[in-house]
Amino acid sequence: MVNQTLLKRLEKYQQFHQEIYLCKKDQHEKLVKNPPITDAVILTCSDPRVLPSLTFLSEPGDEFVDQTLGNIFTENTAIAIRTGIMLKDVRLVLVMGHSDCYAMRCCLTPERVDPILGLHSHIAWGAERALKKVQGINPCDRHKKRALKTITQENIIDQVLKARDCIQQLSRTAKRPEIAQDTLVVGLYYDLETGALLVYRDWTGRKPQWLNADRVLG
Repeated sequence: MVNQTLLKRLEKYQQFHQEIYLCKKDQHEKLVKNPPITDAVILTCSDPRVLPSLTFLSEPGDEFVDQTLGNIFTENTAIAIRTGIMLKDVRLVLVMGHSDCYAMRCCLTPERVDPILGLHSHIAWGAERALKKVQGINPCDRHKKRALKTITQENIIDQVLKARDCIQQLSRTAKRPEIAQDTLVVGLYYDLETGALLVYRDWTGRKPQWLNADRVLG
């Protein structure tokens, strides 16, 4: 008996092939013959509701994407960053978290998460800053949306710092100081309900802060 979910995926593939791929056949062939300019590495959450290619209207080849639970920096992320910088001359790394993140809920209320998932060890290993922030939140408030947003943003900042460390180490190892000087690492918080995007970075030497993307664009 064929799995119905698999059939659904294959039907969607047929639709893609007939309505999108064949219409852009030349463009897809060029992906191999003349690789496009890749201008970013994106670390984001593996939550199926988060689609960087949709959010940024990306075309094939535009970016490297590494998706992990809770957008937590891993060795695979480091490899993606090093590959993007050394082979594609990428100079932008985005760390994108989102609202209603299940992994971050685990930070706030670990007792509600089934241990069989293995999330506790994953978060304990990679989300130190978020876990530390939880200690300052009243247990009675940890179920609130504001607490979840705070923890999620703290985690994004944590992963931004790890990405920066990775880039600095690469810069030293490759003996190319321009890598650390020119590569920008930016944190993003995406609100699933409203579609709003907040951007975190050090704005012209001032204290780092979260700004709405519309404000950044001016």
